[in-house]
Amino acid sequence: MACRWWLPVACLAALIVAAVAPPPEDLSNFQNEFVCDSHVRLVRPETVEDIQSAVRKHASVIPVGEGHSWNKGFFCASLTGEAEESDVKKVKAKTGKKGKKKNASKKKGKESKEGEEEDVPSTGRRLLQKMKKDAPTAANIAMNAIRPLKIEVDESGKAPFIWVDSGVMVWDLLRYLGNYVTKKAPAGYTLLAPPWFVFQTIGGAVATGTHGSNLKYNSLSSQVLAFRVVLANGTLAEISEETHPFEMKAMRVSVGKLGIITALKMQIMVEVPVKRSLRRGLTPIDLLFMLREAQEMYIKNRSLPEWMVESQIFWLVQIHEFMVYSFHRGDDADPAERTKALKDFEPEETTQYKSLMEMLEVTGDPKIAADKGSKLKKGVFESALEVLEELDTTKIQKKLDLNRTETGKSVADGVKWEEPGKKTANPIYGSQLSATPLFSSNVAALTSLLGNETVEAHLSYISMPEALMPSLVRGTLYDQYEVAIPVDRMADCMEGLLDVVYGDDVLGEDAKKRKLDKGFRTAPLIRFIGKEDAFLSATNDMPRMYMNLEDYLFYNKGRNRNEAFANVIGYLRSNPACATARLHWGKAGWPESGCWHGADEYPDTWCDFGCAVQKLDPEGKFVDSAASRWNWDGADLEYCCKENGYDRSIEGCECNVRRLKTFEECPPAPFYTDR
Repeated sequence: MACRWWLPVACLAALIVAAVAPPPEDLSNFQNEFVCDSHVRLVRPETVEDIQSAVRKHASVIPVGEGHSWNKGFFCASLTGEAEESDVKKVKAKTGKKGKKKNASKKKGKESKEGEEEDVPSTGRRLLQKMKKDAPTAANIAMNAIRPLKIEVDESGKAPFIWVDSGVMVWDLLRYLGNYVTKKAPAGYTLLAPPWFVFQTIGGAVATGTHGSNLKYNSLSSQVLAFRVVLANGTLAEISEETHPFEMKAMRVSVGKLGIITALKMQIMVEVPVKRSLRRGLTPIDLLFMLREAQEMYIKNRSLPEWMVESQIFWLVQIHEFMVYSFHRGDDADPAERTKALKDFEPEETTQYKSLMEMLEVTGDPKIAADKGSKLKKGVFESALEVLEELDTTKIQKKLDLNRTETGKSVADGVKWEEPGKKTANPIYGSQLSATPLFSSNVAALTSLLGNETVEAHLSYISMPEALMPSLVRGTLYDQYEVAIPVDRMADCMEGLLDVVYGDDVLGEDAKKRKLDKGFRTAPLIRFIGKEDAFLSATNDMPRMYMNLEDYLFYNKGRNRNEAFANVIGYLRSNPACATARLHWGKAGWPESGCWHGADEYPDTWCDFGCAVQKLDPEGKFVDSAASRWNWDGADLEYCCKENGYDRSIEGCECNVRRLKTFEECPPAPFYTDR
């Protein structure tokens, strides 16, 4: 069942021959861009104990996975004293100076400590302390180097769940669960709501708020029941809603700032057939009308239309069209919806059903349960066992040919690495003549690989086709951006965006204007996520419309700014109609040092997350290369942080965080100049 795919190859062969992404050979992203400082060590742990030792040994540590990031600031561990340039200069300028703050706070009888300076941000002060240590080092820890990587399915209770190691790739996890066929799950299991991009580690995906499109189950972060985490002192802790409710809200989207996540306890559900339907031919005006109705519905009664619950929308920018994917589940409460999903479904190789009625009732055939002394859980059907063991051997536990140590050093010390060479640009993606043909190719790929079909859930909900990974993702340079727009203004934002992109030719009726290069080579993807409680979730205030956008022109056209694309990002990030369109924690588009202000972006929860940082990492162990973003100067965390977060009811405890740069000191929208 889960092994079925769109490629014309046998089921088992598809699992075996798929490309395996090994632990990183260097500290750059998967495209050899965004390279970390060469002095940062690369730790390739074999066990959790290796991770604990590395955390104790190095002054700063940050976890890494498959390298699917466009954000060097969050990706790279910081060398002592080398966060972002503005902080480095301040730290160096203040090193060795003594004295109190010029305007030392006398509130609550407190005075500043020696060596603290008024214009050194909190991140910089922690770096200052580290600079006084002997030969401090920084390291990135490759979580997918651990062996064995574990996936433990527990179906003993009323609600099934898994414990999965953070270094397991999401796609491997989905295939494993989908083939974990037992009497209780005759079609296997799946995640509640999988993401579009599945070729990243589950730990990294959760830590950055990665998502699919689901207003009920939301992002991967909301599907976590508990975390196992190596804390700043090297100890291993388990954090859950029951034991640590405050910390859980911080851990759900932690961006590597609170500890090294080693394993996650996640909700799963029984796999059922899902009918995927593709609707083509929507004009920009059609979509705008749909969004306008949904926006007004939300403003009126805080609800959203049923069509938005799981829909995903591709915007074919160059050809003025939108494509909408919708889904009908085989376990829907509505009999008509169930019928839509079940009528065209054919059980796959490892699925155990006697009939469609039996499938609907979610029962299995116990006569073929396997028990061959396998290391896998007893009760797995024999027809699924071979597939599971092959997947475990060839993918999840694939033998690694890598150096974990250097002569005379431990695994925790890490290894040196060489900066990778730059990948070659693809002139096809840089050419204006390719704009419309590439979108035609987009349409062909989507309709052939992700067309109308009834398959089991994790295959039905659309994700990046593995067949396109070598050419479109790993083989062609691009940057990926994403913004999350509040649903109470999504139609207003989209209306202005259509004007930015199309001007007075929204419908593409002017042949000359239609041929103009709009700055895109792939279709932006629009999805919807419901309200979450994580402090750094983009939807912690309300549901939001996410828009994923990719810039293929910058790298493939002489590394010059893609002006049309930059205008789009600038509009989304600065126009009041979209405010505040929050950035994805793992993607591109982040403003220059000192020009992103967390207290503005997350006004209700930024200081709560600051409390979690102070509690779990008071000395700054988990320092990345974007220190200016983690700024709480002006907020008295020591005094105002209580058991449940930042207590704004206390006099003087407003979350008033001072800016490191004024608006005038920052570049104009989109607030960055490196792209």
